[in-house]
Amino acid sequence: MLHRTFIIRHRDARSGRGRDYRTYIEQEGATLVNFATFCALEDHFANKGQINGWPQWPAAFRHPASPDVIAFRASSETEVDFHRWLQFELDRQLCRAATVARESGLGIGIYQDLAIGAAPDSADVWAHLGFFKLDFSAGAPPDMYCAKGQRWGMPTYNWKAIADDGYRYIKEKLKFAENFYDILRIDHVVGLFRMWSIPYNEPPENEGLNGSFDPADEKTWKAHGRAILSIMLESTRMLFAAEDLGIIPKDCPETLKEFEIPGNEVQRWVKDWAVSHDFLEPKKYRLFS
Repeated sequence: MLHRTFIIRHRDARSGRGRDYRTYIEQEGATLVNFATFCALEDHFANKGQINGWPQWPAAFRHPASPDVIAFRASSETEVDFHRWLQFELDRQLCRAATVARESGLGIGIYQDLAIGAAPDSADVWAHLGFFKLDFSAGAPPDMYCAKGQRWGMPTYNWKAIADDGYRYIKEKLKFAENFYDILRIDHVVGLFRMWSIPYNEPPENEGLNGSFDPADEKTWKAHGRAILSIMLESTRMLFAAEDLGIIPKDCPETLKEFEIPGNEVQRWVKDWAVSHDFLEPKKYRLFS
């Protein structure tokens, strides 16, 4: 199958489609190379019976810039290129879907979820190790709906490292996403202000019980979230919506209102908690909802 696919691809190299492929490789640069290398390494270790994710790979392959990874890429050029080609084809198809949506006459495009984190064994984490705190899991603190809280398994962000790099990680993600999407829903937007951070060595049965907020100082939360949202708004033409359910400090909805980013209102949760505990009438919902 791999050989047959590349006969087709190399034939296309003499066509406009082939030229588009080469342009795509140049535009996506190191991000695409790292992703394709990661996928080829996954295939390589799966064939050896090692399928538990990159943290279980031999230590020499756990960093994208290691000499062993560079040597693997050079010796497995066809396998790496195959995964670049797959991304090229997927990119073309999704771009076409986005064009159809935008030209539908309905005034809408594609609405996409912007996840709050990345899986610990993903290419994203492997390629950007310094931007994640691998000793911690993101989650949610205990509340009236979940007595033990929640543990989601994704590592938390190292926002200082991301900021020191000029938020390039965030900017590049948004720049790529706007090829396809017109609206992004920011999952767990309060996590941009403070994230419930659980040590990875906590027993799984404790779920989110023994975590703490990161940043720890509540006085910094608003500035922290506002800085990240400001960068996001400045870096894309896409519109944003926010998933802001759960226990939300007032800094979060205040900042969303300032930036005119709509949030969520779930009727059974929207009450006059201060006085009557009655459900609110829809006309009393937030302006941006």
